[in-house]
Amino acid sequence: MTTEAEFTARLAAASVLGATGRHAEAARAYRLLADECARDLGAEHPDALQTRGEAARWRGNTGDVPGARGEFERLAADCARALGPDHPTTVATLGNLGYWRGEAGDAAGALLAFEDLLATCTRLLGPEHAHTLAARSNVATWTGEAGDPAGAAALTGALLEDSLRLLARDHPAVLGTRNNLARWLTAAGETDAALAAYSALVTDCVEVLGPQHPRTLVTQANLAAAAGAAGHHAQATAILESLVAHHTATAGPDHPDTLETRAQLAHQRGLTTPVEAVSALAALLDDRTRLSGPEHPHTLDTLAKLGFWQLRAHDPGATRTYETLLAAHTRVLGADHPRTLRTRGDLALARGATGDAAAAAKAFADLADDTERLLGPDHPQTHDARAAHEAWHART
Repeated sequence: MTTEAEFTARLAAASVLGATGRHAEAARAYRLLADECARDLGAEHPDALQTRGEAARWRGNTGDVPGARGEFERLAADCARALGPDHPTTVATLGNLGYWRGEAGDAAGALLAFEDLLATCTRLLGPEHAHTLAARSNVATWTGEAGDPAGAAALTGALLEDSLRLLARDHPAVLGTRNNLARWLTAAGETDAALAAYSALVTDCVEVLGPQHPRTLVTQANLAAAAGAAGHHAQATAILESLVAHHTATAGPDHPDTLETRAQLAHQRGLTTPVEAVSALAALLDDRTRLSGPEHPHTLDTLAKLGFWQLRAHDPGATRTYETLLAAHTRVLGADHPRTLRTRGDLALARGATGDAAAAAKAFADLADDTERLLGPDHPQTHDARAAHEAWHART
């Protein structure tokens, strides 16, 4: 039987594995500890449940997002039953469940989890506690991700008012909420308001944090996105080019910040010259594949972006790109996952764009049948697939 001292030491060693980037080893180490805890102390012992959560989290960090989501689905139910809904481990697991549902593309499920978390935090901690405010932020975020950016902006605006009343203006939570408000204003089509909000936030971040602070740099990237959305393409491109140069010089060409900013710059260039986005994303895809593997979420996201701009550049390579992406999504996420369904639609569109209207029509017909089965006849994706089938069928 593992002693308490041995257990603590092995927990620390597993944590170091994860912190140093050895995510798969960390997941295995935590999983082994969780199994030993369950054997020695019982499957419902708090240590066994908490260690299962760490194993699930690091499993997700390896790129196995569906696996992490499934683990947290089961763990949330086990914690609520064994420990009660108010136990800290149960509450923390609910937050992790919301996060991994979101990572798996289930925005509605993530919103439900964070709404439950908000209700629990409000009841246990009060409406002004930091954890309650953080839960409100997540509810606002997933409201937007679930398709209601105007609602997300309204929720974030109300959160900002309370945060400014409770916290200093340079508090990280206040700065983060201001950034989120500008983001959802952009998504809701209020581009002028978003641009003004981001501009003011960059000025304050430079003053409070300094021009090289990570939050300042992230806010500059967001300002570039807002400027591009408002049609100020030269301003947006200049900001992003400067950020790519900064990240490359200070963190290296393979750093996540460098890679993400390259993706943002490619998108911005595509708004005026799609072929430039195609070239930039093809190079980024090579680097993502080399660094993270062909099925990592970042690699697949880059592949999706490449297909998007290939379509707009009338590049016939879009078909091959979406075929590759669909195969990967089917393996990693499953045939019925929302992202897999969207990729099927993108592939059908690419086939139609290369002149094969019959193939596009059949693919959209099949997709409509599956979305109706999975999402219902009145779901927007079902309507879109039916309409696309009719449009392409008319061209045959």
